[in-house]
Amino acid sequence: MNSSPLSLPSETSVSNAYAVEVLHYIQMVKQSNAIARTLYTGVIIDTGILYQALEHLMGTGSFTEGQLADYFQTQQCLEEFHRTLDERLQGTLEVHLPYPVDFQLLGLDAARYACLDHNTQAFLHQQYEILYFELLERYTTVEDFILSAQKLLTSL
Repeated sequence: MNSSPLSLPSETSVSNAYAVEVLHYIQMVKQSNAIARTLYTGVIIDTGILYQALEHLMGTGSFTEGQLADYFQTQQCLEEFHRTLDERLQGTLEVHLPYPVDFQLLGLDAARYACLDHNTQAFLHQQYEILYFELLERYTTVEDFILSAQKLLTSL
């Protein structure tokens, strides 16, 4: 019987999968902007930083501290817009990218993340969720969030 060893996904295939998530997210932001224009809210969320995140995930550029700040400020704005919309529509909208997208943008290699055992990944997600909630609720600044999140990722 010929058995082949289990192969782990390559960093490129993992990054490409998350790039698709970012493309879906960009489309959702564009739809949110269309809703905002229709409702005359004056809120328009710039997707430029999301295209920069996409370039980073595809390996064609690095992500700076300034870009990280812009990325997470965009997340805050979108959360605030959707929370307001949720209150008006009394429905739920999913406005978050998978955490591993953030992990890559914060500096954790996709291959390193893929090699973490299930318990370590679960612990990482739980700890990051706490930090991310504080960011979205504006209990912390974007700069402090980035520092805390990077510290968490480097502690692995």
